[in-house]
Amino acid sequence: MRHCMAAIRQSLMASVVLMVVPFWSGAAHAQQAAGQGALNRSPAVGADGQAQADEIVVTAQKREQRLMDVPISISAYSQEALDKRGIKDISDVAAATPGLNFGSTGVYNRVTIRGISTGARGGSQGVGSSTTAIYVDDIPIQARPIGGGAGVYTSATPKIFDLERVEVLRGPQGTLFGGGALGGAVRFITPEPNLKEFTGYARAEMSDTSGGGISNEAGVAVGGPIVEDKLGFRVSGWHRRDGGYIDHLSLIPGGVRQRNADKADSYVGRAALTFKPSESIRITPSIYAQDVHSYDLGTFSALDSDADDGKFLVTTPLLSPVRDKFFIPSLRMQADFSGVTATSITTYFHRNHQTDTDYTFVLPLSLSGSLPTSLDQYQITHIDTRQRNFTQELRLSASEPSARLQWTIGGFYNRAKTTGFQTIESPRIGDYIPGVVLLPGGLSYRATAPVTNTELAGYANFEYRFFDTLSVIAGVRVSRLKEDFHIITEGPLGGGFVEINGKQRETAVTPKFGINFKPDPDNLFYVSAAKGFRPGGVNKALPTISSACAAATAALGASNLGDYQSDSLWSYEVGSKNSLMGGRLNLSFSAYHIKWKNIQSSVRVPQCLGAFVANFGDAKSDGFDLAVDARLTKNLLAGLSVGYTRAVYTNDNISGGRIYTHSGDQIADIPPWNIVASLQYNFELTENVQGYGRIENRYQSRNKGNLTLLDPTNANFDPAVRRNESVNQLNLRAGVLYGGLDLSVFVNNVLNDHPLLNVYFSRITADYGASTIRPRTLGVSATYRW
Repeated sequence: MRHCMAAIRQSLMASVVLMVVPFWSGAAHAQQAAGQGALNRSPAVGADGQAQADEIVVTAQKREQRLMDVPISISAYSQEALDKRGIKDISDVAAATPGLNFGSTGVYNRVTIRGISTGARGGSQGVGSSTTAIYVDDIPIQARPIGGGAGVYTSATPKIFDLERVEVLRGPQGTLFGGGALGGAVRFITPEPNLKEFTGYARAEMSDTSGGGISNEAGVAVGGPIVEDKLGFRVSGWHRRDGGYIDHLSLIPGGVRQRNADKADSYVGRAALTFKPSESIRITPSIYAQDVHSYDLGTFSALDSDADDGKFLVTTPLLSPVRDKFFIPSLRMQADFSGVTATSITTYFHRNHQTDTDYTFVLPLSLSGSLPTSLDQYQITHIDTRQRNFTQELRLSASEPSARLQWTIGGFYNRAKTTGFQTIESPRIGDYIPGVVLLPGGLSYRATAPVTNTELAGYANFEYRFFDTLSVIAGVRVSRLKEDFHIITEGPLGGGFVEINGKQRETAVTPKFGINFKPDPDNLFYVSAAKGFRPGGVNKALPTISSACAAATAALGASNLGDYQSDSLWSYEVGSKNSLMGGRLNLSFSAYHIKWKNIQSSVRVPQCLGAFVANFGDAKSDGFDLAVDARLTKNLLAGLSVGYTRAVYTNDNISGGRIYTHSGDQIADIPPWNIVASLQYNFELTENVQGYGRIENRYQSRNKGNLTLLDPTNANFDPAVRRNESVNQLNLRAGVLYGGLDLSVFVNNVLNDHPLLNVYFSRITADYGASTIRPRTLGVSATYRW
């Protein structure tokens, strides 16, 4: 049956490709024949002087530009496009975007661009700081490591409702976006209040997942002038319940037995006010808030489940809930004067991330090799992570689009205090370690890790147009970074009382250079070189749960690991953006070569069920991404995006007689190929009612290269690891449009594909389960815009 499904998928993909490729060739020939007819065509502009909906405007260079004019590989999605494709969160964005990968174990997640990842399981639980910057407007919200594991350093990811657009910037963006953008950046851009007219947006949806529960959502956004041209507002609120599809059936009597236990509730709210006292000044205070509560991990036991039959089970005795909530108050002030725009952005990011993970099987298996027999032998770890980030940015930029010199200079300050709290509650650990002395409350482990990071940076970016068709770009960012940490671990699993204090200081310089050739408004060719870096961090002491663990840490000199340093890379890219046949065919292409040095890497200590971070290994990432949008006929639209990445180590790394990397090993289990193909047919039902049908297939290939965790000669070898399977998701949607109403029915994952992802064949921790994409889901959705 699986072979039949694979054949169907391949034929579907081939059909779309065969339809697009001949048209592409014909379009290129027709463009040559057209001569100079389209060379002076300007972008579509409405009566208010703003670009129309089909002319996407982005701010990837911290100034408004047509997507067509930006010499960066970017995928940009408007809210309407996100709705049409059923994209609700960053995992959906990653599935639809070449070069972008998202991995999750329920507690940890990692966002990876162009293979720049140090997460062994496809980026789901990475090493060191995040390699991808996450922004809400101009506000960085990604997390930093906390004591090497005393807290959860997974980054917050906004849900998608009432956004102006989502931008995915591929390649290092260190010059304008700082140290978190080693591989790229994902930006969630919110709409500003309208000062001229009232507008609104509403969305509601209900769906049913095969073998799972009902999902539903409802939200509304509205805004407009309070005083026309002077004062306006926009407010929004949204809730979504994701029905679960993983059953929690405890192996121990008295434990949890609950169907669809992995359900989740998400709440998002935003309020913004814009005051325009004069034509040249705009002041916008706003607040964004999000609260996501997952009642159990979205992972399951690979041993006890039957993925082919769509049955997913968790067998631990306790639930492992996750709660992630944050709010972001901000103040944006902008003033225009004498050809210059001055912008000030002041923000505060307040986040609490809490998780309880069932450790009931961890210690018994590690210490005695047997499972507990009663619920009172439970073990559970509580992790509470708190982020308190203050950010101030000031920048000046040229405001005359026709000027030969376009420039942006700015200063950036960030103070991020992150505190991780972790405890392991194990009142019956004495059954496995006779004579052990617990901390109050039956705790076998307790860690507190306050870490304060500060960054003071200045940056400048210039683009000078020598001729009407040729320009050069040069930019640089100089960052001074400081980290202060004070880490305390206690309890028998921490080897008693251990205290680590320290400071880390470094200065990073990230330049960028580029040459752009733009023969006409519809074609852009560019080459660029850019540097990215990732700040270093600090390790905490490893838990010493046995004499073997203590011996292993002593042999590695790992009792007090201290800090690890930053790593950096250079990316070299060539690309083009082309609009042909009067806009009927749009192409975007880029190819890149990345050289990565001094990589923050994981050193596993199996005897301690843990790892620490060290700098070793060099790597390279080579690949390309291609996006094609074509209007095949008046009513038939086709889309194709292809991303290819090959990210491998370039040297053998041996330390202490142990091999950690071989030249040619994959950096992580990242899918080499990402292919998304779509067809949409629009038709008229009546004079006022239009209909449409859409088919979209999202494919991620299996990584068949050498993985370090699967190499028996590697020090990090783990025989329990299984390679990620390929992912194929076929989605269908059909709907009608009447005025501002879009009413549609959809089927996601039509073929009910259940690939096993992030698999560890063990019951040791929840991270050693498996995950998959949501099974076949049938639903109805309605959006309304006015």
